[in-house]
Amino acid sequence: MQSLNCIIVDDEPIARRGMRRLVELRDELTLVGSASNVAEADRLIHETGKEIHLIFLDIDMEGENGLDYARRLGEGSKVIFTTAYADYAIDSYEVEAADFLLKPIRKERFNRAVDRAVDRVEREERESMLSDRSGGHRDDKYITVKADRKFVRIPVADIIYIEGMGDYLVIHLSGRRLTTRLTFKAMENLLADSEVKRVNKSYMVNIRRIEAFDVTEIHVGGITIPVGGTYKEVVRRMME
Repeated sequence: MQSLNCIIVDDEPIARRGMRRLVELRDELTLVGSASNVAEADRLIHETGKEIHLIFLDIDMEGENGLDYARRLGEGSKVIFTTAYADYAIDSYEVEAADFLLKPIRKERFNRAVDRAVDRVEREERESMLSDRSGGHRDDKYITVKADRKFVRIPVADIIYIEGMGDYLVIHLSGRRLTTRLTFKAMENLLADSEVKRVNKSYMVNIRRIEAFDVTEIHVGGITIPVGGTYKEVVRRMME
């Protein structure tokens, strides 16, 4: 795997220097630059023109805070939050951060966070290669995934909802279900522009299969699924 480009965003100079020293100890990471706030980070990313794979992001900063910035960047961006405030841990989980580091950051804990982020990137690369080889792309009616040691062609219309369970996704269909080792990001790519949409950290649902809904929860396939905070506006627009 190629080296991962990363940036540091923190309003404390001492914290930036400490994080730089930790980053430089990892051969998998290439530090593109550092910024003291979100506006500087945006300029840095724009001016370098490089793809940024990982952001070490403070939360409590002047201007736009780290949580709002992560929401704006979207799920495709890998963020490791770095903060002195443990109360932000639940919020970081909601925006699906790669990890959450509490200052002062220990080297061992930093290395575990980086290992986790690298593993996720490598898995997504493998999934992308697998999809390319297997024809695992969506046409107007089907997706193809690997399940039960074979490739299965699934009519998109048969999907009721998709449930995340650890490193696996369970695809609930009419009368059956399939388990596949894919990330939500890979599944969202397969189902781009379809009627199957992400509604929280752990579920995607087929809009045409929804039995009842409001902006806080969805009833589908005999279960009730809460709408995640970062997805409420998306769900509201889908239902219009």
